[in-house]
Amino acid sequence: MRARGLQTPSTRSALRKVCALALITAVPACSKPMPLDGERETARPRLQARSIDRLALEKAIAAAASYLEHAVGDDGRFVYRVNTDPGTLVAPRYNMLRHAGTIWSMCDAHGITRNAEQLSAAVRAADFLRSHIAPIEAESGAQAVWSDPAISHRNHRVQAKLGGSGLGLAALLALNDHAPGTTPLAELQGLGAFLVYMQEPDGRFVSKYIPSRGGKDDSWQSLYYPGEAALGLVMLHEADPRSGWLEPAIKALLYLAESRRGAPRVPPDHWALIATARALPHIRAEASLLPVETEHRLVHHARQIVDAMLREHVRFPEGDARDGGFTADGRITPAATRLEGLQAAMKILPDGDPRREAAQSVIDQGISFLLRAQIDSGPHRGAWTRAVKPREGAPAGFDRRATEIRIDYVQHSLSVLVNAKNAESSARAGVH
Repeated sequence: MRARGLQTPSTRSALRKVCALALITAVPACSKPMPLDGERETARPRLQARSIDRLALEKAIAAAASYLEHAVGDDGRFVYRVNTDPGTLVAPRYNMLRHAGTIWSMCDAHGITRNAEQLSAAVRAADFLRSHIAPIEAESGAQAVWSDPAISHRNHRVQAKLGGSGLGLAALLALNDHAPGTTPLAELQGLGAFLVYMQEPDGRFVSKYIPSRGGKDDSWQSLYYPGEAALGLVMLHEADPRSGWLEPAIKALLYLAESRRGAPRVPPDHWALIATARALPHIRAEASLLPVETEHRLVHHARQIVDAMLREHVRFPEGDARDGGFTADGRITPAATRLEGLQAAMKILPDGDPRREAAQSVIDQGISFLLRAQIDSGPHRGAWTRAVKPREGAPAGFDRRATEIRIDYVQHSLSVLVNAKNAESSARAGVH
């Protein structure tokens, strides 16, 4: 199966055309990278990095991976949400996008733990995910991850979310690396075809497909779905490099970059950074076929997001449970997602960029925050709650949820720790 709308056998020509079209409205032709908006560097405060205990990192990864393993039921469904306060009732919700993201993080962790039982749990979770993949009527060969209100326990129409299929594709591809053949290539291509179908000619994605509303539904736009979809397409290109999946991924990332170009503030889009870091080696491999500005624009977009994330970092006195996080209320997952983005940015930012030093310092402080916040004993050992502690003066609803555990809280924090461990291993091996 080939990505819709791409010509063969001239896939390389299509790659050049796609990227040129994405740039042409905002970028005049030039023989070298153009000066960027706001490229002049400003002084950045020097932050003190914290050394990370390697053994503590490994123990935390093992504990989090074990928590997720035991959260997977025999049917492949996760225990989606619990509360460490036994007096707090938990609503029966479920989210297939977060289900997919949690499989992704389990695969990340398996690269370190090599635990057979944890891999088996990830395979069960993938089987449950695959049971919710089905075709869409509007596009032959395309299939999506469907969100059914009978599963989510929410009052919404049956729908396919772009992000659910993007992360579902990424998760299933990651699992195939550890358990080859778990998902057939044709099924993965079907998910890729859905993502391409949901893309507009300018590179923008439509966020939802709702049959009862006529198919593509543009009434709501997600911040994170485009990056999740681009990541899935890049990974599909790695598994199926001859079918044109890289072009729509680059087109999506360039659209995000151009739509935010010149903006004084951009959102903390960690998935765009993760997808860009994954795509850049392929973009560099095809450099002779792409407009010279392609990499330049994506790196500039990454710099914008990094600047936004660094501005959000909050400092507290040493000993405060919130120190190293990103929010005054001590929520943990906003810190984890920004740390994932900054870790990806370290693969994007060139040597000599002053953001690297600031980002690494914030990453180290953030990892210390996550290690301190992880539950270290009892039935929920290895997990993370929504916040480090109930907040004085906070609404009652915040206090009730501060002690809540949800699978994506564990997913994002675990991925940060795995990234840190992999970076540390690469540094010891002398790999840049």
